[in-house]
Amino acid sequence: MFWAMMMIFIAVIITIYRVVRRHDIIFPIVTVWALMGITHKRIMTGEAREVALAAMTGLLAVAVALIVAGIELRAERKKRDS
Repeated sequence: MFWAMMMIFIAVIITIYRVVRRHDIIFPIVTVWALMGITHKRIMTGEAREVALAAMTGLLAVAVALIVAGIELRAERKKRDS
């Protein structure tokens, strides 16, 4: 259980880095897909709900990073177009 939660944490950190620094949109989609799969399996089997909670928290963090990156990109484009 600890190992799974640690790997989720590392995946989320790498994903947030790629979103914020490289403005990568495809990589986070893959991470979201994986985290949704982890959450679904853990909830359906009823085991290790802590891992499901960690995956859902990771999903929230990636979503926030995507929103922030989108706002930044939009602001940059407005500056460039003005």
